[in-house]
Amino acid sequence: MMRETHTCNEKECKGYESIPSELKTCDQWIVWAIEIRHGKRTKVPYNAKKGKTRTRASTTDPKTWTTYDEAYRLITRSKGYNGLGFVFSTDDPYIGLDWDDIRDPVTGVIDEKILSEEILPLGSYAEVSPSGTGVHVIGKGSVPGDRNKSGNREMYDSDRFFTMTGMHIEGTPLTVEKVPQDALNLVYQRMVGDRAPQKTIASACRTGGNLLKVGHQTPLKMSDEEIIAHCLLAKNSDRFRTVYEHDGDCGYKSTSEADMALCGFLRFYTSDAAQIDRIFRQSRRYRQRWDEKRGASTWGANTVEKVLSGSQERESYHTKLVATPGWRIKDRRTYVKGSTEDIWQI
Repeated sequence: MMRETHTCNEKECKGYESIPSELKTCDQWIVWAIEIRHGKRTKVPYNAKKGKTRTRASTTDPKTWTTYDEAYRLITRSKGYNGLGFVFSTDDPYIGLDWDDIRDPVTGVIDEKILSEEILPLGSYAEVSPSGTGVHVIGKGSVPGDRNKSGNREMYDSDRFFTMTGMHIEGTPLTVEKVPQDALNLVYQRMVGDRAPQKTIASACRTGGNLLKVGHQTPLKMSDEEIIAHCLLAKNSDRFRTVYEHDGDCGYKSTSEADMALCGFLRFYTSDAAQIDRIFRQSRRYRQRWDEKRGASTWGANTVEKVLSGSQERESYHTKLVATPGWRIKDRRTYVKGSTEDIWQI
């Protein structure tokens, strides 16, 4: 795993002065570093507490967060970190909204339609993202529905961290304000699009519906995030986590059968081979063998095909789903190899 080393320079650190003082009083700060995983740049959160060895932070574990001052000291004095991060929690009133690829990093010009119709009406602190091409708004409110991301828009009110730059956007307050609900609803609607809400297993549980029947699977178009969330929230999620988090046989006759078992869990929600492959690659089971050639195909592709052909029994979660008032799908949590604490990182 490659890491891009970086130390906050004087100009960048001075910019942090624009971060609202209200946020600086919260003990919800971490630092982050850009690391290359599977050829992709990933922002990885790290614990900034004094005296801690370099350990990852978890967006669901407050023990790995610290004060603004402590995180600031680390980012200004230590190499290997790229910036500050603020964690959204269920215990705070904050919501973060993110737009990608709407700002020219050279001229600083922001997409006029999005600026005038979405960002400014929210009436709260806004700043430029680290890439220089995106915009973050932090306000007070909650996500209006079950979705958190689609296209170039995202919004979160818990279990997520935002990278902070302090590069304040002119025309927005320097304070964190309660965002008008109609303005928030507009951004959410544009994020999810004009499509009617899909009937997922979660909505069936809330309404008492029965989408799945014994021996039959109704096709469900679900995102990777939704599929993993359902598996993690099921009452028998321990079986899913066992094969997802370990690379051995996990109690099966062989590692091959354990691989097929994981694919079998995913097959319950999707018959898309590419989607099963994508999720499998996020698990600890993913290894070099998965991409080894087997005839005209690969070992992994053959495994997925075997599961989709029906030779592997489909796992049924429907009758065991957690269905509590206010239940909603959480964000995708990806296994982080080497973590000694919360291995499910967002």
